[in-house]
Amino acid sequence: MKMSRLSTGLFALVACCGLAAAQDSGNAGGQKNAQPPMDAEAAAQWEAWEKTNQVTEQHARLATDMVGKWKTVTTFWMAPGGEGMKSEGTSNFAPVLDGRFIMSEFSGNMMGMPFKGIGYFGYNTLTSKFESLWMDSASNLMMMTTGDRGADGAITWSGAYPDPMTGQVKQYKAVSRFPEKGKMVYEMYDTTTDGREFKSLEVVYTRIGSGGPVTIDASPVDTGRNRVAPTPADPSKTEPKQPK
Repeated sequence: MKMSRLSTGLFALVACCGLAAAQDSGNAGGQKNAQPPMDAEAAAQWEAWEKTNQVTEQHARLATDMVGKWKTVTTFWMAPGGEGMKSEGTSNFAPVLDGRFIMSEFSGNMMGMPFKGIGYFGYNTLTSKFESLWMDSASNLMMMTTGDRGADGAITWSGAYPDPMTGQVKQYKAVSRFPEKGKMVYEMYDTTTDGREFKSLEVVYTRIGSGGPVTIDASPVDTGRNRVAPTPADPSKTEPKQPK
């Protein structure tokens, strides 16, 4: 019961602090609203929460690998040894929520039909695992995976989904590779009814344009509010201030 009360109190504290921050930013006089004092137990919980949930080098590296606009070539195989079906598309990966997660938006086609998808990628500092979520216009399910980064830099994902043909939950594996700057490859592997593994999907991403990805600030801070490094303003587009 005590742990439940503490957990509930911690989430309430997060919500209150977020509300207080919004009130502070909206204060036209520039004066911050006074924060209610914390007791020692609440302060220790908040400190542990911040320390655990700071943006890390893993988040920064994920942004370096993924963020940007991409052209895609997708190959889909229905069975091992069969001829792959190819299609082209575009995808955009952008940091969200202070660089803690990467959001992807995909647009292309599948079997001659328009196809759109949305994905999220992140790194869970509590489990030391990468996590991903994918949903698209061809299904009503959300595919969730967890992954580990290998010595070669590739992330190997594992997950499960309900097979519409059998109704059974099916395990699958996927790999995100980053062979060179400006290129990314996603591979998904399926298994046949007799247990043979084969590559069922490959998406080759080529970054569009010469602009590099944004930089995520992963330096330790007391507040835990790491930010995506802002893009410098273009002086030519800055309106001159009017004299008072």
